[in-house]
Amino acid sequence: MREHAGNNVRSVIYPNPNNGVFNIMIGTISENMSVEVYNIIGELVSTQVITGNVTPVNMSQMTNGIYLVKIKEGAKVLEVTRVIKQ
Repeated sequence: MREHAGNNVRSVIYPNPNNGVFNIMIGTISENMSVEVYNIIGELVSTQVITGNVTPVNMSQMTNGIYLVKIKEGAKVLEVTRVIKQ
């Protein structure tokens, strides 16, 4: 579990490492929040809207490895975190 409080957004990403599904828990959500997942070479492989305080992200169809997860509000990047899929 890793907790972040950058840009006044308090989030927890768990479990990390994961087996294909992880959760993003955000204390306060706002409109236009989304999560983007990028592979290690920078390709966008998944995007979804954050609609609640806990958002599950399914990576089960992706290969094992390290991914970058960006939490965004509109075009503004609020947080970038590494996630490991085993």
